[in-house]
Amino acid sequence: MTYSRALQLVTYLLLLAGFSAMLAASAVGPGWGAVYLMLIVCTAWLGPLRAGRLWHGLAIAFCLIAFLADWILISGIVAAAVHLLLLLSLYKAVTREKDSDYLALYLMSLGFLLIASTYTLSISYLVFLVLFVFLAVLAFVLFESRRAYRENPRADFSLSSFLQISLIITLLTTVLAVPIFLAVPRTALGWWGSSESRMVGFSDSIRLGEFGRILQNPEVVMRVVVNRPVEQLPPDLKWRGVALNQFDGRAWFNTLQSRQERMADARGRFLVDSRRRQSENLLEQTFYMEPFTNVVFGAPSVIQLSGFSGRVSHVTVDGNRAISVHPRPLEPIRYFIHSDLRDRADVIRAIDRDGSIPGHIAESFLELPELDPRIAQLTAALTDEAPTPLERALSIEAYLKGPQFHYSLRDPSGSSPDPLADFLFTTREGHCEYFATAMAVMLRIAGIPSRIVNGFRRGEFNPWGGYLIVRESDAHSWVEAYFPGGGWLEFDPTPTRLSVRSGFLLQIADQFLDSLNVFWAEVVTFDRIKQLGFFFRVRSALVSGWRGAWDRLSGLDGFGWADSGRAGLPGRLLGPVMTLGVLVAGFVVFRERRRLRLLWRRRVKGRSPDVTCGYYEELMLILERRGFKKSRFETPLEFSKRVSEQLETDLPVAITETYYRARFGAHETTIEDLDRLRTSLRQLRAIRV
Repeated sequence: MTYSRALQLVTYLLLLAGFSAMLAASAVGPGWGAVYLMLIVCTAWLGPLRAGRLWHGLAIAFCLIAFLADWILISGIVAAAVHLLLLLSLYKAVTREKDSDYLALYLMSLGFLLIASTYTLSISYLVFLVLFVFLAVLAFVLFESRRAYRENPRADFSLSSFLQISLIITLLTTVLAVPIFLAVPRTALGWWGSSESRMVGFSDSIRLGEFGRILQNPEVVMRVVVNRPVEQLPPDLKWRGVALNQFDGRAWFNTLQSRQERMADARGRFLVDSRRRQSENLLEQTFYMEPFTNVVFGAPSVIQLSGFSGRVSHVTVDGNRAISVHPRPLEPIRYFIHSDLRDRADVIRAIDRDGSIPGHIAESFLELPELDPRIAQLTAALTDEAPTPLERALSIEAYLKGPQFHYSLRDPSGSSPDPLADFLFTTREGHCEYFATAMAVMLRIAGIPSRIVNGFRRGEFNPWGGYLIVRESDAHSWVEAYFPGGGWLEFDPTPTRLSVRSGFLLQIADQFLDSLNVFWAEVVTFDRIKQLGFFFRVRSALVSGWRGAWDRLSGLDGFGWADSGRAGLPGRLLGPVMTLGVLVAGFVVFRERRRLRLLWRRRVKGRSPDVTCGYYEELMLILERRGFKKSRFETPLEFSKRVSEQLETDLPVAITETYYRARFGAHETTIEDLDRLRTSLRQLRAIRV
C-alpha cells in the first residue's frame, strides 16, 4: 500500500469511527446511517474532485439553507446540527485536496464523537472512543509525514511501522489518562441520561391501551440488588410504583394527589411508614434507576428510603401510597429501600369479616362511572355464591385468569367506544391493564374498595452482576383491594404471560454486556465523593499491607533477638536498611543496564547483538553539548577525528572505531569492550574545553 492510499484509508476510517459512535448512540437513525455509509463509499471510489471558489460558496450556502430548513420545518436544532455536520463531512470528503481539508475532516470526526457523548456514555461508546483515539493518532502521524513523502515520493513506506507507533502512543495515553481521570474532581454527569424521556403509565392519569406501548420495548429502566438469594424471593414479587383510584370508563386518574412531605433525618433517611415491623420480614433493596420518572419503586410495603444519589431534596407520599422524589432526576439515581414483605396468609388471617369500611376509603375507592349493564350481571353471577368479600374477590380473579381470556400485546379494544365492555364480552384479549381494570371495576360493583397499581415485575436475574434487570417490557398493572382489619391486599388477574426469550448464548451475552454497562456507568459517574472513598480504601489497603509486612519482617523471634535487651533497635533499623538496599540496588541496575542487557541477550537468548550504538549515541550527545555538531557531509569517523584534534585526545576516535567494528565489521561485543567504552566516556566528560 502506498502512502497516499494509507492516508486516505485512515482518514475515512477515522470519519466512520466518529459516525459509528453517533449511530450506536442513536444520534442518527438507521436510515441516515445507511445513506451516509453509501455516500462515503461512493466518495472513496470516485476520489477527490476539484472545485473552484464558486462551487465552494454554493455548497456552503446550500448546507446552511438546508440546516435552517431542517431546524425550522423538520427537526430540532440538535438534529439539524447533526445533519449539517454530515453534509459538510461528505462535501469535504469529496473535495479533499489541501492539508486544511484533511484537518477539517479530523475535526468533524471529533464532532461526531462529542455529539455521541451527549446521547450516551455506555460501554459501546467506550469501544468507539478507544478506536477513535487509535485512528486519530495514526491519522496525525501519517499527516505529519506528508511533507516528507512529498519531497521523496519513492521512499519506502511501511504501514505496519505506523500502526505500531500509533498503538504504543494510544497505550501510553491510556495509561497516563487513568490516574488523571481518577484524580480530577468532577460531579456526576447530568447529561448522561436523556432529560426528555418520560414513560407512560407512571403519572396521575392513564388511558386504557396506553400502557401497552412500553410492553414491547426491551430497554432497561432499572437494576435492583437485594439482600437475599434470588431463589428466596417471592416468585410474584413486584416493584410498586403509582396507584390510581378513579375510573371514568376510558381512563384512570389519581384524585388523591395531596402529598405528605417527608424530610430526611440526620442520617439521610426518609421514613415512609412509622408502624413497627418484624425484622425477619424486611427486604433490603438497592435501586439503580434510569431518569424516566420521579416515582420511587420498591417492594410493598415500603418503610424507609435512604442513600439517594443526585440532587434529591425531599420525598412525598400521596393518598395512594405512591412515593415521589423532588426535584425530578435528570440523571440515573441510586437509592436504598427497606420493605416489609407481608405474607399474604397473615393479611388474610387478619381480615375482620364483620368489620366496616371506613368512610374515606368508601368515598375514594368505590366510585363507579356509568357502565355497560352486562358487567354488573357478570359480577353478580361470579359472586352470588361467595359468602365473604375475600371469596368474592378470589372468584373474580380466578374468572379473569381462566381459559376464556388471553394475554396479548395487541390492543383490539382500544378503538371501541366502551373498551372495558368490549374486552370482557367481545375480544376477551388484551394486556395487563385491561385485566386489572376489569377486576377493579367488578370488585367495586361487589362492594369491595379497589384501585389499580402500575409498576414492574421483578425482572431477570443477571448472574454476572448479581442484580435483577428490569426492562420496560416488565411493566405491569395489578389490583389492590381493601379489607377491614387486613388492609390492602394484592391481586393479579392477568393470565400467565409466555415470555419470548432469546437463545441461551444470546441471553448470556446480553447479561454480560449489561454488567459491563453498569460498570462503565460507575466509571463515568466517578465523582468527588466516590474518588475520596476510593483513595481512602487504597490508603487503608496500603497501610494495612505495609504494617502486615513490617510485622512479619521485624518479628524479633525470627532473628533470635527476643531475649536481647536491645531487641527494639534491629526492628527500628530494619525499615531504613531495607529502603537503602532498594535504592542501592536500583542505582546499580541503572548504572550497569547496558552490561546487563548484553548478558541477558547473550546468556538467555543465545545471541550477542550490537549494543555499542547506545554508547556511540551518548558520545554524540556529549560532543553536541560541548558545541561540536556533525556536518551532513562528514562520516562518523571523519567527525570524530576533527573533534579529537580540537580536544587533543583520541577518545572520540577510539569510541567510533569500536562502534564501526561492531556495526559494520561483524565484531562480537565483549564485556571488555563495554568496560573500555564506559571508561572512555567518563574520561571524555572530565576533559575541560
